Amino acid sequence: MIDYKSIAGLNSGLSSQSVDETASVARDLGVGPEILVLGLYFAPFIIVALILVIKWIPYQRIQNQLKRAVKKPLQAESIRWLEDNVPFYSNLSVKEKIRFRKRVSWFIVYKNFILKNGLVLTELTKVKIAASAIQLTFGYNNVKLHHFNDIIVYPDKFKSPFTKKMTFGEVNPVGAIVLSMKELEKGYAIKDDGINLGLHELSHVLLLEHKNKRANYAFIKEKDLNKLYNFSLEVNKKEKRVGGLYNKYAFSNFHEFFAKTIELFFEKGSELKELYPDVYHVTGKILNLE
Repeated sequence: MIDYKSIAGLNSGLSSQSVDETASVARDLGVGPEILVLGLYFAPFIIVALILVIKWIPYQRIQNQLKRAVKKPLQAESIRWLEDNVPFYSNLSVKEKIRFRKRVSWFIVYKNFILKNGLVLTELTKVKIAASAIQLTFGYNNVKLHHFNDIIVYPDKFKSPFTKKMTFGEVNPVGAIVLSMKELEKGYAIKDDGINLGLHELSHVLLLEHKNKRANYAFIKEKDLNKLYNFSLEVNKKEKRVGGLYNKYAFSNFHEFFAKTIELFFEKGSELKELYPDVYHVTGKILNLE
């Protein structure tokens, strides 16, 4: 037989009088004192378990809703926009287009879109932003830019809280992407000028995600990034002499060179490959598209 007095005294620090009272309560309830003591001992654990279950049920319900939303096909208008405005998408095979759209669906469901100054949130608005993200990560099956959950969208230029200057886009390393919708749309409307806000800002995101130990850390081979860095020094010297492909801002730091190179890779690939073949090929490796 269990010595309920020892159990009660050990676990609850009860006096002998309290133990006697516990035994009396047990008799009144018609249960053995051992059962009552064990019940009191495990009560906190049971309460915690119930709280977890209560919290888990709505969470699981939300997760199921999100999973169903991801499986929902994109609207015809969104698919048409991808075909007409994203050459990378339109050149994919039928099978790869389906994979691209599925990843777009995941992105627009799981990311938090915050629209400013009267912009209306529609599926197409989200798809226009998601297209850049999926284009840059398409070579990687498991890179979903988890660290960057908030996407803030302004109609046009906005004042940066960091630089205090007007800008079209910026990336906050703590996990926010800020974009001008007007400039984003312009980048896709003109497909061959090497200027695309979505690709540029999401390139910064890609590099930061790679370096973020809490996210998909180190999915880019460091040797390829090192090669691109070394090539950037050579390209800088040549561009200073002859100019043409890169703007001056691209050489302000490696992050800007990386972002500009991504824009050129997708929008002026032939020129980049002709002038700087090493840069072109290592960029393809970085994006895991070669």
